Amino acid sequence: MICEVCLRGIPERLSRGPLIGMTHPARIYYKGKPLPVIGHQAEMLLHLMRFGRSSIEALSNVATGEDTNDAAGSVRRQILFVRKKLPPSVSIASIRGWGYELVIA
Repeated sequence: MICEVCLRGIPERLSRGPLIGMTHPARIYYKGKPLPVIGHQAEMLLHLMRFGRSSIEALSNVATGEDTNDAAGSVRRQILFVRKKLPPSVSIASIRGWGYELVIA
């Protein structure tokens, strides 16, 4: 599988700390239990697991596959929903003016 954004090969299974992600279909597990994130939210979380941090534009591309005028607002809403579903030891931190970073305590 090839990433449409960076044209690199995408592994079928990703892991970062206690998180394990499967790319097709997008599923995320925390310590073996599935997290309730699906669709665009799961794709964004997988992208953060893969790179650790990401710009708003890259997350918008991952989530929608296109650049939109309201990219920042759409990404912000999706990140808000993902944050609510994460366990306490995993968080997504804002990088002011740029994007987000996945933080695992």
